[in-house]
Parts: sequence; structure tokens; C-alpha cells
Amino acid sequence: MISPFFFFYDAHTHVKKKKKKKKKKERKRYKNGIGKLGPSIDCRMELVLQGHTGTIRHVKFSPDGSTFVSTSNDRTIRVWDATTGKELQKLEGHTFWATKAQYSPDGKTIASCSEDKTVRLWDVKTGKEIKTLNGHTDGVIAIQFTSDGETLASCSFDGTIRVWNVPTGTEVKRLEGYSDIITNVKFSHDDQKIISSSAENVIRIWNVKSGEMTLEITGHTGYVNAVHFLPDNDVVVSCSRDKTIRSWDATTGKELKQMEGHSDEIRDMQLSVDGETIVSCSSDESVRVWDVKSGEEMQKLEGHTACVSGVDISPNGKFIVSCSFDDTIRLWDESIKGEIWGEKKKKCQRVFFCNLQNVLLLLLLLIRVSNCLDEKFGSFGFAFNTLFIQSE
Repeated sequence: MISPFFFFYDAHTHVKKKKKKKKKKERKRYKNGIGKLGPSIDCRMELVLQGHTGTIRHVKFSPDGSTFVSTSNDRTIRVWDATTGKELQKLEGHTFWATKAQYSPDGKTIASCSEDKTVRLWDVKTGKEIKTLNGHTDGVIAIQFTSDGETLASCSFDGTIRVWNVPTGTEVKRLEGYSDIITNVKFSHDDQKIISSSAENVIRIWNVKSGEMTLEITGHTGYVNAVHFLPDNDVVVSCSRDKTIRSWDATTGKELKQMEGHSDEIRDMQLSVDGETIVSCSSDESVRVWDVKSGEEMQKLEGHTACVSGVDISPNGKFIVSCSFDDTIRLWDESIKGEIWGEKKKKCQRVFFCNLQNVLLLLLLLIRVSNCLDEKFGSFGFAFNTLFIQSE
């Protein structure tokens, strides 16, 4: 069986003025991730860029979807342009692994947490640290803003959830009751409740005002890694090391649905804004898209070559971003069902993926163009760095 055909190219020309004009057109043409090199040749473009120097832990879109942040064991938070893949900022200050980061609802602040036991707030415009929130006695795993951006919740290896006043940076409440790691924390959409997950395989719902636990949900048989309220706050969804995604009644704790398909631990999960779609990632190296109502798997996105550690879906629901222990960040276009670009710790180069049946036509087209340019302008060459076909 013949697998997809890959070729890497590096184009050179002595016609500098002509080349500059052509580059501008190519950027526009490939803006949405699809390049049309001929009447029947549709290719998918991946841009490989320099970036993190350690394992990438998490990714999260900005409220308008124009950028996203990533966290890494290299202790940095990086801000990326979601259209071009260009690194816009590198936020430095954490003294140990950066675990997660999130934008405030107005997009002006980034909150990050780290295994250095701190939560830090950053100014998006300047990239400077605004304040450090101290209090946890062990690494901080996850954070979440309220809808007004005035309050932040964090959870930690120390088994506590802490609620912070963002403007002052002070701890206003501490929720206790777990005897093991708290893996995730989220506010309900009305900001009245907090939901948390843990290494104890349980999910808990808390009253924000009183700090009391109002419901404990059991059923998972492994660490619960992520939890979310659906927009109506009546249903919660969770994912686990037990390879399942489950939905639950937020009042009774009754299990409503179980989604299966991943073949290994589900590391992260995000909901679309409308609550109709779940995107999950797993140690099985895949990203999967699910229909919340039916519980059916709609799509499996493959390309990562190691555990996929984090995933998010853009506010408009058109793009998915994922990060992996293979040291890449990949952006997927939901509308074309393909990958736009991936960030990897290697030199810059452009990579095209084409179907084998189109290879001959593509090569003939390139040779024809090269010959025409040779006749008109003189020496013109395409240097193919690598050209190979993989077979199974």
C-alpha cells in the first residue's frame, strides 16, 4: 500500500523583483491552508517553525481566536499568530515547568501557572509580568477566569483549589477536601459554581460563595484529567485516564453518556463555545472530534507522533490547535478537515503533502514552469532537498 507522498522544496531564483511579488501572492493563496497548484492538485501546507525547547504542555486560543498561547517545560509561555504560526511573544519568569495558560475574557491579560507553585499574570500588549499570586504549597496544574475576568481559580498538587481576586492578587477562598492531586478546575457559565477533577477518579462541584462541596460524581476508573460545564450548566463532561469521555447530570451526578474511541489515556478535552462539540486528545497520538448530543465520534485527526498533551478549539469553531510530546504544535482547519501548520524545533522549511496520483502531474508542471523561466530569464532552478515515497 502506498502512503501519502511527501516532498520538501527550497526554491531559488536570480530574478529578485519577480520573486518578491510572487511571495506576497503565495502568502495570500495559502492563507487558509490549501494551495491549488493545478486544476486537480489540492495540497495541504504545513509550516515548520522554531519555538519551544522543552516538552509542550498546553495550548489555548485567545477570545477572538487570532492568537493562542502555549506552555512548556522550558518554563516559557509563548504567544502565536493563529493564521501564520509566527511567534509573537515569549513570556519568561516562571522558575519551573509552565503547566497551563489562559487569556482573560477581554483578551488583555494572560494568566499562567507553573510547577514553581505560582500563578502569574501578564500584560498581553507589553508581555510584561503584572503580578505573581503566591499561596499554593506545590505545583499549580490549572487555572480558570470567571466570565468578568475579576476572579481566578487555581488547583494544585497540594490538593487545594484557591480562588483569587485578580485586581489585587489576593487569595479570597480556599476549597479543601481532596487527598490527592487536583487535575483541573472550571467555573460554571454563571460563575456560581466550580467543578474540579482529580487523581482520586472523582469530580466535585462547589458553591463559589460558600466554598462548600455540593456534589461528588463517581464513575471513572482512572484519573479525571479535564472537566467542563455545558452552557446550560445542567450537564458536565469529563475525560479520563480510563480512555473515556463521560457526560453527567450536574444536579444528581447520574451518568448520561459515555464516549469511547481513544485507545489510551485522554489527556485533555475542550468544548466548542456553543457546547455542541468536544475535542479531545490522547496518549494514543490522536485528536478526536465528538458530537455532544449523540456521543458519536465525528473525526479523528492524525499527524502527531507522540502523546498529544493539549488541545483547544477556536471561538468560531473553525480551527483546532493541539500540542504534543513530539515537540510540535499543530493547527487544524475544521472546514477543510486538514492540518494547516505545525511548530517544531527544527530549521524553517515548507512541507507539502499530496496524493500520489497527482505527483506526476505536479512534477511535469514544475518542469514546464522551470523551462519557460529558463528561456525567458536564464538560469532558474528548483532544488529539491528531499524527494521520497513511503510504502507499507
